[in-house]
Amino acid sequence: MDANELYKRFTAGERNFQSTDLTGKDLSGIDLSEIDLKGAILRGANLQGTRLKGANLSKANLSEADLSTANLTGTSLYEAILIGANLSRAQLDLASLQAATLTGTNLQEANLIQTDLSQADFSDANLTGVDLSQAKLQRTNFSRANLKQADLRTAVFDRVILSDATMPDGSKYCAST
Repeated sequence: MDANELYKRFTAGERNFQSTDLTGKDLSGIDLSEIDLKGAILRGANLQGTRLKGANLSKANLSEADLSTANLTGTSLYEAILIGANLSRAQLDLASLQAATLTGTNLQEANLIQTDLSQADFSDANLTGVDLSQAKLQRTNFSRANLKQADLRTAVFDRVILSDATMPDGSKYCAST
């Protein structure tokens, strides 16, 4: 399916696009709020500035996708694959990224307020300046991640993995023995 067909069908009221292959498609800057893209393939897609508020992206493959400045408020990204994706300055407040894979992802200055990040993998991710206020961090993996200038003050931590992570003050996390 091409981007024009998807948008035409979406504006006509269709919402179910589960398992659709949109690899490399340009969907930038459009409103796709409440769309159901569960299991969709969006590898390398351009979603820059796209409004995906309340969308279902569970189990979707968004590896290498550009989601910079996208609005993903309240979106489900349960078990989504976002390896190497660009989510810089994205709005992810109230979203669910439970068990999502975000290895090597750029989340610089993203808004993750009240986001559920339980069991998500942020290994080698850039979270510089990210707002994690009231985020749920249960068994979340931040190994080698850059958390410099991140706001973690009111985040809820439970068995978080911080091996070799760069902390908000710029220091490296070192587990005591």
